[in-house]
Amino acid sequence: EHAAQQHSDASMLQTEDTPPPHPPVSSPRPSSDNPARPLTIEITEASGTETPPAGASDSLAPPTSSLGAPDSYAYEQTVYGSFRETLKKAAAEFATMTFREPGALELEGNLSQQARIRGRMDSRVAEYEGRMGRLMRKLMSGSNAHVWAFLALLGISTAAIGFAMDLTIFYLDELHHLLMDVTGNAVGQFFLWSLFTAILVLLSVHITRLISKHAVGSGIPQMKSILSGLILRHYLDLRALISKIIGLCLALGGGMIIGKEGPLVHVAAIISNVLTRIPIFQFIALSDTMRTNMLAAGCAVGVSSNFGSPIGGVLFSVEVTHIYYSVSNYWKAFFVAVAGALTFRLLGSVLENERSLTSLFDTDFTVPPDSSELVIFATIGVVCGLLSALFIWLHEKIIMLRRRVKVTHPFWQKFNTVNTFPFIIALVTAVLTFPRLIGGFMGQFPRDTVDNLFSQERLESQSEWKGIDIYAALLLFFTIKFVLCAISISLPIPSGVYAPVFFLGAALGRIVGELMQEFFPQGLIPGTPIIPGGYAVVGAAALAGGVTRTISSAVIVSELTGDLHYTLPVLTAVLISCAVANIFGVSIYDSTQQLLGLPYFPELHLKNPEKTTAGDIMSRNLVCLYKTDTTYGDVQEM
Repeated sequence: EHAAQQHSDASMLQTEDTPPPHPPVSSPRPSSDNPARPLTIEITEASGTETPPAGASDSLAPPTSSLGAPDSYAYEQTVYGSFRETLKKAAAEFATMTFREPGALELEGNLSQQARIRGRMDSRVAEYEGRMGRLMRKLMSGSNAHVWAFLALLGISTAAIGFAMDLTIFYLDELHHLLMDVTGNAVGQFFLWSLFTAILVLLSVHITRLISKHAVGSGIPQMKSILSGLILRHYLDLRALISKIIGLCLALGGGMIIGKEGPLVHVAAIISNVLTRIPIFQFIALSDTMRTNMLAAGCAVGVSSNFGSPIGGVLFSVEVTHIYYSVSNYWKAFFVAVAGALTFRLLGSVLENERSLTSLFDTDFTVPPDSSELVIFATIGVVCGLLSALFIWLHEKIIMLRRRVKVTHPFWQKFNTVNTFPFIIALVTAVLTFPRLIGGFMGQFPRDTVDNLFSQERLESQSEWKGIDIYAALLLFFTIKFVLCAISISLPIPSGVYAPVFFLGAALGRIVGELMQEFFPQGLIPGTPIIPGGYAVVGAAALAGGVTRTISSAVIVSELTGDLHYTLPVLTAVLISCAVANIFGVSIYDSTQQLLGLPYFPELHLKNPEKTTAGDIMSRNLVCLYKTDTTYGDVQEM
């Protein structure tokens, strides 16, 4: 209490306006009578105070205040334990000290040199404070309109690029089908179909390798690491943007079972990074926080531009790319997502002569599901959760197998091992998706497939599904494309996973819906008919949510279909699917993050988290490098 009273009296006597003076640090000049010697400091264990050696100059002792408390740099100690006041004076005095050997501290006694150092430091501090003040004023006030303009430009440009990619992929797919009309011979048609797929896939592989290898894969795992603080050099460069766009269009146009929502997230992030190089937006690049927020907004617009679903796009980007999320960035993400979705739909209405800004897959379900069907929807969620875990496990095994197996046969080595695996998978995909082999539904454009599966009409009435057993066709469609998708996303090409698992889930749900309609033609309760298309909607959301571990899949499906009758069944199935899949492992994005060796924050499954300390989860088998004893040979052995 006595010490606290002394400290309180000292604080009252000392104010910020009139800091107590302190004498400059000086040391006697070395002479024959007083030779220079190192200053040693002894720290006693009992009191923890510093004791100068005997014979040391009194000028080195710290000056005291009127109450006897040390006040060498006029620090003011607050009740929170922090220090303030005359920090740059302390730094200026410490700058005059030179450390020459361990344990030796020599103080320069040239007062004029100290004054010059203080003057230079004061000028530099003033210059730095002036720059930072101008920057902060610009960030806090004048740049507000620039942020809005940046977000609008980001949304519009991303949506325009996404729409151009859609048109390119569509026309490549049309060209793929038109090649079958060149000849009436079935063998010739099969040859042209397979050749087209193989050429486009190999072009995608080589363009990705030549322009930028960073374009390989989805991009979402890498963006999650970048937003967590990791620096991936050249991953957000313009070369990666060009490689991503061209490689993805070629691979999808060739008929590979991949999606484009992950690559479009990467594309939007690159656009955000490139826009910061424009002079009026360079202030964003100067602030790490604002730059990260703009990258996060780019991830949101990447999803919303792909599906035209701004709300689901924002929620999806938060779930798959963030470990934590700044709520203050929420409005930026929604603004850029709405700008991107509006641009995407407006371009569609103008260039594709659409009626209005309707949903992407217009279902028009007139009868809501009965409450007794919730049991069936929950069962679909359980099955989709199990299949999601199987899909991720299969993808991991394919990656590990490719790393272990090396081509040793001379023929394939001459062909170039980089091309071997993609070429084989392209040929297998072309054979299995050839419309004249299994059925026209295997080579159908993905959007047309989803339209058929979501339709209220009988599937046998659709042109691509006529004349075949509907259950066998759906089962073959699901099984073949399930395996091909797990293999295709492991190829060295730009690829996404959300769209393929989306229509795979739709096929699974359609199988259940067709069975329910056959066994209960009047419905579980008479007067409430079974709608197979509704089951397809539930299955699509459940499988996509289980593979990616995103509850936002329910919101995306609601925005895609524009139907609110199945909101509760969709949400129920998605929650159950995610819960079941979580029992067996992590999402496809976290799994890829681990396979690529990117920084990953795993969940700690602790039995007694309340009693667990940091030492319980830290590694004890450490490799230490000693400053004096470790040799270069020891490092090589490690």
